[in-house]
Amino acid sequence: MSMPPRSQEYSGTLVNLLTAVNTMRSLFADQTRWTRAAIVSIVFDLPDRAAVTARFLRTADDFGNIFRQFYGDEVGTRAQILLSTYYRTILSLVEAYKANDMQQAGNLHTALYAVLDQFVAFLSERNHYWDQASLQVAFYDLANLTEQEIMAMFSGDYEREIQLYDELEDHALQLAEDLAYGLVRQLQV
Repeated sequence: MSMPPRSQEYSGTLVNLLTAVNTMRSLFADQTRWTRAAIVSIVFDLPDRAAVTARFLRTADDFGNIFRQFYGDEVGTRAQILLSTYYRTILSLVEAYKANDMQQAGNLHTALYAVLDQFVAFLSERNHYWDQASLQVAFYDLANLTEQEIMAMFSGDYEREIQLYDELEDHALQLAEDLAYGLVRQLQV
């Protein structure tokens, strides 16, 4: 039995949607995986720390490139800078907890959410399908889960840390899909 022919427009839109979703999911999966790897390397003073940290920070470049592809160089560069700042703040937060410097950890916690506010505002200004309030909740949830993961790692509660990582990954992949759908809807690719 043969399938009925599909219109070229429908077929192209479906392929573009699937490509956007897969790309975003891949980027967020990388971000989640390399965040955890960097946390583990810092917490346990692993010899791979420099290499893992460099790979984690490269994730900001990867996100910048996808935004650059759809919105141009200026937007891609700004996204890359904001995410790099966010990632560096996470690394500094782990270091502060490791040094038991709670004052610095508090300052970094505040800085972490401030850069997320900038990033979310930046995204929602580019795409009206990316609702600022919804994005803020989603990104705050990611940051909160990451902080809980850091604390679980330091406290030696590895089962809790694994549970948090699973939650974080699920949440990140849902956010990736939401961003991809907004991108496809706006650009009608």
